[in-house]
Amino acid sequence: SFSEEWRSGTLETILTAPVTETQLVLAKFLAYWSFFIILWVPTVSYPLLLEYYGSLDWGPVASGYLGTVLLGGLLVAIGIFTSSLTRHQLLAGILSFTIGFALFVLGILSYLHISPKATPFFEFINMWDHMEEFAKGIVDTRRVIFYLSTIATMIFVTVRAVQLKRMGS
Repeated sequence: SFSEEWRSGTLETILTAPVTETQLVLAKFLAYWSFFIILWVPTVSYPLLLEYYGSLDWGPVASGYLGTVLLGGLLVAIGIFTSSLTRHQLLAGILSFTIGFALFVLGILSYLHISPKATPFFEFINMWDHMEEFAKGIVDTRRVIFYLSTIATMIFVTVRAVQLKRMGS
């Protein structure tokens, strides 16, 4: 995203366009998130096929897709953020994977009950529990707010990183 444009020198050209950094980051985020969602659209045929040959409870299916879309949005936001930090796509990819993996691992720490004070935090960011609830058909607003607020935070820090690049150019 940003790393290739920064490396090739096209980021300066984009930043001279009559758009704000926020609009630029949101456009990139929505484009990548839409692409992620479009990749999942063909899988809707599986539950439709199951429904054709039997009966299917659509609640868990719909909430599972909602969880997948929200998790994908979070990972896309992390990817755009890491891409705004470096000129190298490979490094941005490694950073993005590392941050995403760390979120999953930190969630697993909630099962270890390391500290009574830290356990609620680890339970809050536990991606495994989030997806398990979505898979069961439970749409807990705390989970949705977690994803949306984390996505918004990642977009905010990405905008700030792009603004710093503009000032440094």
